[in-house]
Amino acid sequence: MKRQTLQVALVSLLAMSSSSVVAQTVELGKRYKDLPHGFSLRPPLDTVRRRGFSTARLVSWSRQEAKTGAILWTLSVRQIMTKDKNADLNKYSRELATRLIQEKKFKVESVKIVPIAGKGAINVKGITGGLIRLWERQVWVLAEPGRFLVFVMAGPTDMSKQLDKICDEILTTVILTDPKAAREKIEKNLTRGKELLASLNDNKLSKTISKAPQWFLLTHKGKDVGFMHVAESWARRERMEGVQVNTCVMIEIPKDKRRVLTRSLFSTARGEFERWREHLSVGRGRAAVTTTEEGLKKAGMIICSISQGTNLRTRKKKLPEKIYLPRAIGWQMFRLVDLTKRTQYAFASYASLENNFDMRTFAVLGPEKIATVGGKVQAVRATDQATADAEPTTLWVTPDGKLLRMKTTDGLIMNASARAAVLRRYPTAEAIVAAAAGRRK
Repeated sequence: MKRQTLQVALVSLLAMSSSSVVAQTVELGKRYKDLPHGFSLRPPLDTVRRRGFSTARLVSWSRQEAKTGAILWTLSVRQIMTKDKNADLNKYSRELATRLIQEKKFKVESVKIVPIAGKGAINVKGITGGLIRLWERQVWVLAEPGRFLVFVMAGPTDMSKQLDKICDEILTTVILTDPKAAREKIEKNLTRGKELLASLNDNKLSKTISKAPQWFLLTHKGKDVGFMHVAESWARRERMEGVQVNTCVMIEIPKDKRRVLTRSLFSTARGEFERWREHLSVGRGRAAVTTTEEGLKKAGMIICSISQGTNLRTRKKKLPEKIYLPRAIGWQMFRLVDLTKRTQYAFASYASLENNFDMRTFAVLGPEKIATVGGKVQAVRATDQATADAEPTTLWVTPDGKLLRMKTTDGLIMNASARAAVLRRYPTAEAIVAAAAGRRK
């Protein structure tokens, strides 16, 4: 609630008289799906999405002012459970209006029962209470007995008509689905993930390691935009043995700043100890902006520090038992799963910025031949979905799980390449990798 209050405050402070900033209509983006909670919709383009990590606050989008980044208005989706499995919407709407008035000092302008996605919904419009007053529209959709999905649009009072129209456009795209099947599938995927992690030992994990460094070329819209270098080894850290994965990625898309991301990942086979370090440099020379993240997993706890300039944040988080996936093992995943069967595995992965856990899902889709510079080769098509609400990245791996090609939803393609091919395009690649190795020490 504090986070939403802060967003709302920024909305009002910036946009008391900014109705000209938002057009009468907005262009909608790609469909957002949340199958475990049973809904999908098309949010507005050019908005910033924030995930929720609770059963009540699911997701939100905010439109930001281009120059300052200040929030203009927000759209959020919440989930509210009620003990009354057979709630009468007319009665509930009256009780809801009373609660908003008494508890939130909400000035109710109208309350109506409307159809949304084939379900009945309570449509409430009004002005929020407190020192900073905002126009707000709440649409309570009775998705199933005892469960409401609440769509909330909030922004400055002088933009109420425009925001109301934007909300109307978004609500026409809402599709409700039965979350039961999705939740059952997730449980099965997590069970397979847990069983895989429990099966790991030093012998099994060490056999997945590539002895020679790997090089990859990155392209976007048919043009070279960077490279990636990966070196793996069986290493010893703090008297424990495990897999060590060092990566260096350089990417430079036209009209954008160069980015160099280096990662040092270590994990024991059983995952009882993990260390990682990531260093991101944006720009060149003294003008470059750098961010460093260092993490440690030990004794059922993650400790993560993120530094940018003089700003340092350190956070702690208790681990979910038996389903947590260390980052180094995540890189080896398709050498650990059964590539002969079409199946999925899910795990908990640590999201450092939110200091919480996402669900990462790996899926084996089946055999497929792909064209390479050396001709057509037999591969296995797979996907890696970093979070439950993200579009999955598609990968093609060899029958023994080595990465051949990766393609993201925004068109970035990474192909396994020979060292000489990378150096022809990027003569300083080895120097960049060497500098990255120096930072890791």
